[in-house]
Amino acid sequence: MPDASDDRDLLSAFVTTKDEGAFGEIVRRHQSMMHAVAFRICGNPHDAKDATQRALIAFARRSGEIRAEPSVGPWLHRATTLEALAVRRQRIKRSIREHEAMEQQHLQTESMPPEIAAKLDEAINGLSSKDRAVIVLHYLENLTFRSIAKKHGGTEAAWQKRGVRALEKLSGTLRRRGVVATGTALGTWLATSPAEAAVLHPGAIKVMLNEALRQPLTTGLGSQSSATLLLIMKLKTTLALCFVGGAIFSYGWNENKGSAAREDEELAVQRSHSPRIQRDERNAPTFNLEQVANAFRRFDLLEKVSASEQSRLRALMFSVPESYLDSVLDLFDDLENPDRFSEIAACFYARWAEIDPEAAWRAALKEDMYLTEARRGVMLTWLNKDPEAAVGAMMENRSDEEDLLVLHEFAMMKVQHDPAGAAHLVDMLAEKWPRADRRLFEDVARTWAYNDPSPAGAWVESYWNRDIRNEFLKRFAWRVGSKNYRDGFEMANRIDDPELRQRARCSALEWWARPWAVIPGAGDPDLNFSSGFPDDWNLLEMTAYTSGLMRNNSKNYPDVLAVAKNEAERQAVYRGAIDGAVYSKPEAVIHAVENVDQNFISTDAGRDAVSAFITRWAERDPKAATAWLEAQAENPKTALMRQSLSSQPNKQSNVSE
Repeated sequence: MPDASDDRDLLSAFVTTKDEGAFGEIVRRHQSMMHAVAFRICGNPHDAKDATQRALIAFARRSGEIRAEPSVGPWLHRATTLEALAVRRQRIKRSIREHEAMEQQHLQTESMPPEIAAKLDEAINGLSSKDRAVIVLHYLENLTFRSIAKKHGGTEAAWQKRGVRALEKLSGTLRRRGVVATGTALGTWLATSPAEAAVLHPGAIKVMLNEALRQPLTTGLGSQSSATLLLIMKLKTTLALCFVGGAIFSYGWNENKGSAAREDEELAVQRSHSPRIQRDERNAPTFNLEQVANAFRRFDLLEKVSASEQSRLRALMFSVPESYLDSVLDLFDDLENPDRFSEIAACFYARWAEIDPEAAWRAALKEDMYLTEARRGVMLTWLNKDPEAAVGAMMENRSDEEDLLVLHEFAMMKVQHDPAGAAHLVDMLAEKWPRADRRLFEDVARTWAYNDPSPAGAWVESYWNRDIRNEFLKRFAWRVGSKNYRDGFEMANRIDDPELRQRARCSALEWWARPWAVIPGAGDPDLNFSSGFPDDWNLLEMTAYTSGLMRNNSKNYPDVLAVAKNEAERQAVYRGAIDGAVYSKPEAVIHAVENVDQNFISTDAGRDAVSAFITRWAERDPKAATAWLEAQAENPKTALMRQSLSSQPNKQSNVSE
């Protein structure tokens, strides 16, 4: 096993030779952290151990894909977190299945409660025709799903699935009428409910027929008269149906044409950065429940989802009056394709939250089909109205992954027009939900810093974790510094680690490095320093600017050299020129190589830069590079370059890598 101070050598040994000792050492170093992470998520040692083992198995399988870093701890932390969440989900699902099985076993020994029996058939009657059919045929008439499929078409699996969905819809309908019963319980009660058939006497049947047909029937009708009567009855019925059906079709055609035309005139759905829930205040349509119900049915029966129809329905949801909330909620229960209504449901719950966020949240928590969409719709609206109350309600009934996505979505919308408000939301989460605080902090800070660096930097500087704070400030320094190095300096100056602060200032200058800044009279006058480097720059920062400039603008070497006012500044320019020109035209900075101080190659960075200079030049023009080097006097610099050039194939390989 390699004796390594960090994990890179251990990881390399395991990847290349499958060294069990290296793998064991990595496990020894990080297993305590992994088990602690898993235990926090799973809540018990058995599941924590299982999750830790899964994460280590994943590490062993994917070790070749892991980037070499001093520590694999961050990778193992993420892997452990994901595996622990998966274990916890499996445990919850298993508990639910066991609970349902126990509930069903218990229910089979009990009769249906009277309050459910009183409202059950009325609720069944309110289901769609197909859902009602499967309830009646399978649960009330005891037909198997196979026999139903054989008689009515379709597959056994499809009818079985419809049966489960129908029970859940029935459960939802009963719940809105004040009776709570799960789909599993309803299925058990329906299947075991006693049903005694009342046998009708033939005479009673005759009486009913007479009453129904208003025409006496005798048992002595011959085959001819019976057939004639049936033919007349069939003809009358057919004509009546044709007349009524034609009238309905005509009315429906004209009504649909007029309705569609009115909708096209009334509805203009706004396209925004969050189009799925965003409302359009300018074109809110007048609410008409019948029109909404027709739109639901039309969209539900489309063979292919229509984006325009979906947009119309989303807009309609934002016009629902408070008195119609329950009626519209019922429309979501009678659908053939409920999956295509998820975003529409989110808009409905968002509208409900506009009216009464607390009531909307309570309803969302009881939602079965659209739980995720309902929580999202309510929270995005409530957070905008009263973030403190919304966060408090979320913490009481938190769904980690789903709510984290909602908070992130809201924060990224908020930071665009109210960054201070987004920052306030993150600060609220710092104590209540550290994980959400950490994730939202990074994204809000990045967006805010790029748009308005000064207040964003002040907010980041106040973050409670020093390491995270300094790392973000360093990262943001070069990002905002690439637009204006002074903004990058302001961000970097907030770092309380001197060494890290210096690196951040240099990074900002390297990424900025505008060529016009050293040309007299060019570019922005406030950022032009052709008459001399700024007073707040040190020599390292002059080197960083020159290096960044030479990477793409080596032709400006004479311009930047002219800015230097003394030997120390010129040496800083030489060092930066050699380091940066390697990536463009090394021959453009021959003067810098010839004049840089011999002490430059006493550092690893200096030796690498000089070696890369001659190697890169030799790749571009070997004759010129060799001729120039042969003409140079013998000194430590030229000796180093000759040594590098003599091993040029190896150096070339290293440079290309």
